[in-house]
Amino acid sequence: MSGLRDRWSTSTPPTPSTPWTTPALLAVTATAVALLAGLTLLVRHDPAAGWERDVVEAAVDLPGVLGGPLWLVMQLGRRSLVPVVALVVLVVTRRVAPAVGLVVAGMATGFGIDVWKDWSGRARPTGVPTREDAHGFGFPSGHTATAFALAVIVASLVPARAPGWWRAVPFVVAALVAAGRLNAGVHYPLDVVGGALWGIAVGAATVAALRAVEGHR
Repeated sequence: MSGLRDRWSTSTPPTPSTPWTTPALLAVTATAVALLAGLTLLVRHDPAAGWERDVVEAAVDLPGVLGGPLWLVMQLGRRSLVPVVALVVLVVTRRVAPAVGLVVAGMATGFGIDVWKDWSGRARPTGVPTREDAHGFGFPSGHTATAFALAVIVASLVPARAPGWWRAVPFVVAALVAAGRLNAGVHYPLDVVGGALWGIAVGAATVAALRAVEGHR
């Protein structure tokens, strides 16, 4: 753990190793929100298309050797685990601002998801086996949104001296969370796309705010 901390932490906030300037981050936020609004209008109160049902059925039918691990990874999209992720970031990076940002992002993601769900009014899949109980509307996916919001923030914390592929890992995990929601039979494909858009929007806005707090432009 000490080696990992040495690689990630510095006495001063590191200069981000990605070209994520504040204007670019805000543009990503605005674009993701606009796309989500358009997608919401498309699916609002409408039944899922046939291809979406086919995808859910195929995902549910995945063999247990794949479904089991997906179910475990899917738990990383739970809002209740956001403080745990924030604590790990605090220990590894020794920086308070990103840890607080993760908690705030988790709260903002959850609040926004509730608003989007009420607006969309889209029902969850029916007629397929499910791996867990899920209630309320299905669009957008809350687990997916939380996972992608955390992925954007964590990826932004990877310092320049770390291997470049490290920045892809959080997004791979977030994509697996989305796949897990399909495999659980509780979301349609466009539900997880919508969740990813909201998570990216919140994550990018949070990173922009952290850059302002820590003196980056």
